[in-house]
Amino acid sequence: MTYSKDEKTSNLEKAVARYQTTLQRLETGDKISSEEVLDVLIARDAVKENLPEKTQVSSQIIGKIVDLDARLKQQTHQIVTWGKLKEWQVLFQVNECQWWWFMSEKETRTPQEGYNMIWDGLSIVCLTAFVAYMTSLVPRFAVGGLSLFESFGVVGPSSLMALALSSLNGGAGKKFIDNALQQLGIPKTYHSLATFGVAFLLLMGA
Repeated sequence: MTYSKDEKTSNLEKAVARYQTTLQRLETGDKISSEEVLDVLIARDAVKENLPEKTQVSSQIIGKIVDLDARLKQQTHQIVTWGKLKEWQVLFQVNECQWWWFMSEKETRTPQEGYNMIWDGLSIVCLTAFVAYMTSLVPRFAVGGLSLFESFGVVGPSSLMALALSSLNGGAGKKFIDNALQQLGIPKTYHSLATFGVAFLLLMGA
């Protein structure tokens, strides 16, 4: 089936409009779902499929696509966190020229992220010291049995410590902490610093 120039342009404009709508939903949504991420990526696919030769497209449409692509890249963290990119790559049999299916936060690193290894290292030092301190302290109180309040005083910080360690090791706690920090409005680049803050407060509290 062949399309005239006007039909191609019309389909492209519709695809771009859908791309813009799904992207806005991703940008402004309070809670991101994998379905919303998938909608955006499929919409970007539709733009590619309806993009004729560049000489047949107006500069306004090209400019709009470039602008939307830049905005899409700003949502890399949301897409990587909530999307199922590996599964979708296999399911839709996409190739690497469809870069939106292969987005990675490594490509959007900021100078601040260079300090993340330092914050993670300090977090481990604080948590190790916390464990050593609690190991020596708890038996002294446990001789006569722990009250309910004292039990919470031990279990609560220990649970936070386990969650922080899981986050540092890329375990199940990472997604939970990332989501919690995101809800607090803390940028992804400062998550390691925030984790260090939790570890430091645990140590000081102990």
